[in-house]
Amino acid sequence: MKYKYIAEIREWHDNINGNTYFSANVEDIERDVNYILPFQYGYGSQSEYKIKKILGLFKLKELDKDGFSFIPSQVKFIKKTNCKKKDVVNFGTGDKDNYISRLGYYYQD
Repeated sequence: MKYKYIAEIREWHDNINGNTYFSANVEDIERDVNYILPFQYGYGSQSEYKIKKILGLFKLKELDKDGFSFIPSQVKFIKKTNCKKKDVVNFGTGDKDNYISRLGYYYQD
């Protein structure tokens, strides 16, 4: 199966407050660019939803298990859980000059 995007997600669970946070790095294979999602709150499939939203994959026809329109075979998700907080924060850090604030990610060429 050929993927258009490869998304690596790292998660940290705050045991004291019970919250889960993630950051992600999404490689667009065809365009040879990366989208870096900074450290943010989200649990379960929230990270995958956010990635699909940023990539604009909800415009396509097929429905996923939650009823959203996208073609899941375009994105390969690799999720690493139980990471340290500092690793998740650092993984979601990009060049500040390339931050797209209205969409909430770094664009790295």
